Amino acid sequence: MESCTVRFILNSSHDTNEIGYYSCSEYKIIDKDNTFGEYVTEISISNGKILKDEIEKVGKIASIALAKNERNPSDACPFFSIDWKSIKIESEKNRIKDFFTMKITRNIELKEIQNFINCIGNYSIEMDFFYYGLMSNNAKAKFFHFFTILEYHEDSDDYKKQFANNSLFSNEEKEYIKNFIELFDDRKKGVICKSLSMTKLNRAEKLFHYLKGLNLECINAGKINFEDIRIMINQRNKLYHSSGKFNCDIVYDKLFPLAKELVIKKLKNE
Repeated sequence: MESCTVRFILNSSHDTNEIGYYSCSEYKIIDKDNTFGEYVTEISISNGKILKDEIEKVGKIASIALAKNERNPSDACPFFSIDWKSIKIESEKNRIKDFFTMKITRNIELKEIQNFINCIGNYSIEMDFFYYGLMSNNAKAKFFHFFTILEYHEDSDDYKKQFANNSLFSNEEKEYIKNFIELFDDRKKGVICKSLSMTKLNRAEKLFHYLKGLNLECINAGKINFEDIRIMINQRNKLYHSSGKFNCDIVYDKLFPLAKELVIKKLKNE
């Protein structure tokens, strides 16, 4: 039997940094007279195969233990992150797994930052969503924040106006249905009335049509097509209904560039 040694690093989710007030939390693990800023454990493996999901489960469950007695979540929340480069496989032959590391340096022009800050007059809530998406270190959390930008557009007056005449039912049919539902109780009336707001185009069709009208480069160049939008909406529904299936690629390859272009166009008032 082989074992895998894993190092979990103790983190604080955030600091509170406001005008006239700064607060940060430091967490330590206590074992009798000893204190630690990390947790090292041994996980059994078979056939030299490291089960990534199992290691992540250990980190998540251990994080729940950290949060059990947290009294000030607004100041910070404790959690474990996994130091993947620390993993070692040990067997009778004391084999150690190799680890490859890479550092990427990206240069950002100061002038570019200043140009964006000069557009602060166009600030909107979409920038909040995008900022928190950037901060999130979890793909599902990123998806939630970035997709909220799309939902913000779906709730806009321009979006509603664009599809105002796309109703599934004619005005005559609506009047007939309204008279017909008087035979039912209030709950049934509510269910039927919701159908009156349905449109001929489904959600994916409407959203893609709307985005095409914004003259987005990612849409015009074909980097994001109707099928991508359909997959995003399907992913959203699965995520919001506790499905275990999640495609990280749709976040980084499709949703991120789409959300990025939307907020930049809004910020620059293009």
